[in-house]
Amino acid sequence: MSKKYVSRIGRRVLLILVAVSSVITLTTTGLQLYLDYDREFDDVESTHREIRQVYSGLLATSLWFYDIPSLQKRLEELATLPKVDYLEVRLDGEVISAGIAPEGSHVTSQFNIQYYDQNTNLEATVGELAVTSNSEKIYHFLLQQFFISLILNAIRTFLVCSILFWVFHKSINTRVINIVKYLRHYSPRYATASLQMNDKHWTIESRDELSWVADEINKLTSTFTKLYQSIKSEQEKLQDFTYVSSDWLWETDHAHRLSFCSDPMKAALGITDDQMPVVYNIKGLKKSSKLLEKLEQKRSFSMCQDKIEFEGKDYYFVFQAIARYSDGVFLGYRGTAINVTELKQAQFELEKLNHSLEATIAARTHALQESLRELETTQEKLVESEKMAALGGLVAGVAHEVNTPLGIAVTATSLVEESLNKLSDSFDNQTLTSTEFTNESQVMDKGLSMLKANLQRASLLIKDFKSTAVDQISENQSEFNICRVLNALLVSLTAETKKVPVDIELIGDQELTMNSLPGVLTQVMTNLVLNSIHHAFEQSTKPANIVIHYEQSDQQIIFTYRDNGQGIASEDQQKVFEPFFTTKRGSGGSGLGLTLVYNLVNQKLKGEILLGSDIGNGVQYTITVPKCL
Repeated sequence: MSKKYVSRIGRRVLLILVAVSSVITLTTTGLQLYLDYDREFDDVESTHREIRQVYSGLLATSLWFYDIPSLQKRLEELATLPKVDYLEVRLDGEVISAGIAPEGSHVTSQFNIQYYDQNTNLEATVGELAVTSNSEKIYHFLLQQFFISLILNAIRTFLVCSILFWVFHKSINTRVINIVKYLRHYSPRYATASLQMNDKHWTIESRDELSWVADEINKLTSTFTKLYQSIKSEQEKLQDFTYVSSDWLWETDHAHRLSFCSDPMKAALGITDDQMPVVYNIKGLKKSSKLLEKLEQKRSFSMCQDKIEFEGKDYYFVFQAIARYSDGVFLGYRGTAINVTELKQAQFELEKLNHSLEATIAARTHALQESLRELETTQEKLVESEKMAALGGLVAGVAHEVNTPLGIAVTATSLVEESLNKLSDSFDNQTLTSTEFTNESQVMDKGLSMLKANLQRASLLIKDFKSTAVDQISENQSEFNICRVLNALLVSLTAETKKVPVDIELIGDQELTMNSLPGVLTQVMTNLVLNSIHHAFEQSTKPANIVIHYEQSDQQIIFTYRDNGQGIASEDQQKVFEPFFTTKRGSGGSGLGLTLVYNLVNQKLKGEILLGSDIGNGVQYTITVPKCL
């Protein structure tokens, strides 16, 4: 592997692991040495204590009876005990010993040998015992154990670190190097394959952090590539636009020396690629006093119109530029110049034409005003015609409704007259009986009741018709009961509603009043009902129904008119209020009914009307008008 790809992170991790492991190993080994040291010398003290407590009695018996051979034998047996190297008994200046006396450092315990006589219960000191243990052997043993433990721990540390380093190299270092190689060779200019990670080794999980890094690198490189291509495309586009543009693009430094200008500007002012002069020294700009004055101010400017001379002609340009600063220091300008010569010439021509056009415009305006007045007059006549047409239909319907009770009244009158004639004949002939008188009286009573009821009905119809007709013609403002006015209108429209037939339901507060134009309101509702009767229920198979709902909201009255007819197509909903728009052009439709409604609501009632409809679900008109006009 090349040195430039040696993992510095892995080497640093390995050094840290070795250092930490070495410190831990030395610490644990030293602690173990200290514990072994305490344990070994505790064993020595325990052995010396055991000899004093257990074996001193046997030695005292041998000394009491002065059995030297037995004493010697027992000392030699004690010298074979672990951690015991030399024993010595002193008796009246005589020394009896066993074992080998150590020459170096040692541990010696001395104590008196006491003999106890069980018969007399007397205790006497019969000698002195010295037990010696060689500490050099203990030190050598401990040192040997220390080095063995240190070597084993060092080998274990080396093996663990090596394995960890190998695992680190396979799972991290190799993949990081792969990422580095990819990034070093990546260039947004060329389309390269995405970064592929070797994630098949047993030390690597299928999706770990480096896999996430690789995914993000692929996203970033893909974004950079697209961004570079976009910037390159925009740069080429800008270059092409700059080349073919008729506008001038220019840039100056802090001394007003041109550092860049577009090709059309170079060609017009005679500037070569190797010559970037100061603006003041350009021949064609020497007379451009407005531009030069703006440049001297070292501030951004726009709409600076000035004259430039080149090719022996005068041209008009509009200059604008941005003043560039860095830390308060002026760096120069970046700007454009637009050739407005043709516009300037057109402006001169327009100024000449303005004088001749004023008279023509005045004459045209007068003619348009006359046409507008004629149109308004025609529209008023058409609206009045539509009102009278609706009123005529109302008259015809009421006449039909009045004829019914009048016909019944005539029949009842004939019946009463016939019964009266019978009674007169019987009375004249003196053949009148009480039974006949009673029967004929009952017949006349029933006839008179029918006559009275139908005449009252006719009178009520004529009264409601009169009120409705007067309201529709009159536009006088008054305070009126909404329910009473609309009920009278619906009664007068009964003849029209029976043609479908259609059920009309009026919903609202029966005591609610408003101060407005009742005639205009009845005219609006009349046109809406007639429009539904003529258009809504032709192809509908369900029972025809119209609902008129009204309610008060703050200081406004909201009327909601709904029918369950065939509805209005979406493409026609924007046209229904336009004059002369109708779907029954050849069947007698004028196209002014809803136009009249729209004008009456907006102009007379000072409100607004909104239409909502879906094919097959009928129409809904929402009329919002002020309670007090």
